[in-house]
Amino acid sequence: MIDEAELERLAHLVEECAEVQKEAMKIVRHGWIGTDPTNGRVYDNREMLRNEIINLMGTLSRMAYEGDIFFSDIKLVSGSILDANPYMRYQSKIVKE
Repeated sequence: MIDEAELERLAHLVEECAEVQKEAMKIVRHGWIGTDPTNGRVYDNREMLRNEIINLMGTLSRMAYEGDIFFSDIKLVSGSILDANPYMRYQSKIVKE
């Protein structure tokens, strides 16, 4: 059974993931720099994505602190992300030191 605190953290995780996705799609559609057509304001989409990733990392940290996930799991994932992914055709190989 999931308690209210766990449910709240999961809802926050979903929200933060959606915000990262939204900012990433802005970059796909409009590039790293975007302009609001209604007022001409220029946005640094890279910075907006960075901010949302930081928020997501904070959410993951809170979940690890509460025991929902484990930091060791996050560490394992961060190491495997450097491994070659056969479905990503345009990424350069990363040399591990």
